[in-house]
Amino acid sequence: MKMCRRYLFLAALACLSMAGLVPTKARAGFAVEISIDGGAFVAASVVTLDSQDATYSLVAPGVVTISGSLASNFPGAPTGAGLSLANNTHVTFTGGGFHTVEIISSQDGFTAPTSSPLQLSSSGGGTLQSTSGTPVTVTSTYSGVLDQTGLLFGNGNGVLLTPGGSPLPGSSTAVQNASGTTSGTGTISLVYSPDVAGKLVPSSTPFALTNILTFSGTVVVGEIAGGSYTTTAATVPGPAGLVLSLIGIPSLGIGAWLRRRQQSV
Repeated sequence: MKMCRRYLFLAALACLSMAGLVPTKARAGFAVEISIDGGAFVAASVVTLDSQDATYSLVAPGVVTISGSLASNFPGAPTGAGLSLANNTHVTFTGGGFHTVEIISSQDGFTAPTSSPLQLSSSGGGTLQSTSGTPVTVTSTYSGVLDQTGLLFGNGNGVLLTPGGSPLPGSSTAVQNASGTTSGTGTISLVYSPDVAGKLVPSSTPFALTNILTFSGTVVVGEIAGGSYTTTAATVPGPAGLVLSLIGIPSLGIGAWLRRRQQSV
């Protein structure tokens, strides 16, 4: 009799859940969209490993091949939340000429921290690699956005970002800029200025975080650009070292990814 009652209870619970009457845990959504040469955003292929790790890729034949990974501390913590383009992000140009690549990565469903405003910070560092023997100059920009309505790819207040468009200044960090010129072969660093950009932004849970990364320049076949980029949202005033600790998210994400690959082999 007790067993029957248990089965009846579970069946009723399942029905209520399907009907939307039982609260369920907020689900994290990782998503990446890419614009090439100013065209419309195209969804990259995203493989979600769990709520804190994902990989992504996109191939535009004859132009560029892009791959990378994402990491976060979803659903956030009382002191901060973070979203990263981890440091195996690669943009490999398979076609020469002037090209612009814009990568926007986003995750929704952050439920902490709950205070408002939050200290939004973005930081990044990259590299430019060439084996062509031809000097090449590439410029890059990076910024972070917190959308208080929780919209993936939101501009800060529930409106979708557009290629080349700008998020709301009051909900995003200042654009960080970097430029590098190869001497012909080898790898050089892309150093962003400012090295860390910060902004007090309004927030309401659940919120979404978005990274906006661009590379542009007259390139040759085989040119590779990439790096590590992090956006964090912390309570005000933020605890000492929080941004530095969240910047470590990319390496943690890669470690988890590598461990899963090793286990699957």
